[in-house]
Amino acid sequence: MPGLTLTTEAFVIEKRPPTDAFQTFGLFSPEHGNLLALQRVSRKPSPTQVAPDLFDEVSVMLESSNQGRTWFVKEVRIAKRRSGIGRSYDALRFASALAIIDRDSGAGPGK
Repeated sequence: MPGLTLTTEAFVIEKRPPTDAFQTFGLFSPEHGNLLALQRVSRKPSPTQVAPDLFDEVSVMLESSNQGRTWFVKEVRIAKRRSGIGRSYDALRFASALAIIDRDSGAGPGK
């Protein structure tokens, strides 16, 4: 049975510490809700591998072999990086509160 493919725009609302093989992200897509996505960590650093960061807006192509409960990153492109968010305590506090609300909402195919 072929796996599912999903292409969407999303916000990175969670970035867990990487394991030996994968970096895990919580994504929020306005179309698909909360998504759990894993990106393979390359053993050899590559300038072409894009690593999303917390609060980035990304365009992603995801694949799933288990009916969309877990997604694997096939392609990712950073649409907007919010590198200045940590320079203001209030901005960081509000962004963190938004990430908690989105992640805990239970919406989308990931929940």
